[in-house]
Amino acid sequence: MNVWLVNQYAVPPTMAGPPRHYQLAHALTARGHRVTLIASSFEHHGSRTDHVLKPGERWRTGHHEDVGFVWLRVPPYAGNSMVRVWSMVRFAYHVRRGVGTRSLDRPDVIIGSSPHLFAAWGAQRLARRLRVPFVLEVRDVWPQSLVELGGYGPGHPAVRALAVIERFLYSHASAVVSLLPDGIDHIAAHGARRELVHYIPNGIDLSLVPEPAPAPAHDGFTVMYAGSHGLANHLGTVLDAAKLLEAELGEGAPRFELVGEGVEKAVLKDRARNEGIASVTFHDAVPRTQVFAELARADAFLVSSQAIPLYRHGVSFNKFFDYMALARPVISGLEAPDDPIRAAGAGLIVPPDDARAMADAVRSVMAMSPEERWQMGLRGRAYVERHHDVTDLARRYEELLGEALRDGAEAAGRGRRRSARP
Repeated sequence: MNVWLVNQYAVPPTMAGPPRHYQLAHALTARGHRVTLIASSFEHHGSRTDHVLKPGERWRTGHHEDVGFVWLRVPPYAGNSMVRVWSMVRFAYHVRRGVGTRSLDRPDVIIGSSPHLFAAWGAQRLARRLRVPFVLEVRDVWPQSLVELGGYGPGHPAVRALAVIERFLYSHASAVVSLLPDGIDHIAAHGARRELVHYIPNGIDLSLVPEPAPAPAHDGFTVMYAGSHGLANHLGTVLDAAKLLEAELGEGAPRFELVGEGVEKAVLKDRARNEGIASVTFHDAVPRTQVFAELARADAFLVSSQAIPLYRHGVSFNKFFDYMALARPVISGLEAPDDPIRAAGAGLIVPPDDARAMADAVRSVMAMSPEERWQMGLRGRAYVERHHDVTDLARRYEELLGEALRDGAEAAGRGRRRSARP
């Protein structure tokens, strides 16, 4: 198969950003397929610059190892501003018109992923024009995310417009992939045929992960968070927990290291400085090729989130599987069904937005023996190997895409037979 996969924020492993689509593309290529990622040239997760195009270029094609890329120019932005929305719209417009792809071989199928719905809509329009199946991938439930995280009312014009796009995409997809284990009911209730919805979570390329080993010996205790610093991550709770532990343990307090970028990072750094929270250190986002060396310095990992109904559909955070693959305990401040940390017995679960509970959980993990922490971490590693190896996830994706192609061919055949009748 020749597969085009549209995700504005897709990046090669030499850059910081979500690894899902490059990993899937690489694994599908190893199975004999061709995959091209259609993405923006603007580095969303790192330096916030155009990382590919020269002045005056609208697009460029290229490869990273065996994976093809089409990079499209979009307006640069900072934070969640209207310029970012305009960047999303421009990206979708370029995709819809086939900018940068006209010299490529015609695809057999096009996948549109929904970090935002505009990109997926552009992918659907392109697939319709090329008369190939369209597969929708639901990473975040929109516009529900805008209501519960962004504070918009259900009647807001933007929410209502996105709801129309959501239903359109669900009803016009040859198949729908949900990253959320309990997202199928929502997707089916909003226009998709239930039998066309498939659960394929995030995963990890274990060939890139060092062999699991206990945390290195060093002074003190390090708790690390690696990921986006956004509203959904609610890292203010981490600062609150750090402040409590500094007051209670003094020089024996653990170090908290926060790695990544996001719209809340500047606010968090200002707060830590103004309140004198000395145990918290902020680090820049790192490329995928360097992330495991960074994570390996930690004694334990951390997840923080808001207490919102949105997570009733489940979660599939990339950071979960990075953490678990390195065999370290995870303190998860998340309330969601099918939490992999709970399922694996790979850490401690605390209520979201509860700094006291998070601080107590950190103290509990610190009080464990190194062997207890190691065994807890190994349970997480075994769980990832069984359920989230990207090689297996790519096989499941391959089967789904094959079904979409067969269904599309059968539908086209029926159409030709109808048109041939006298």
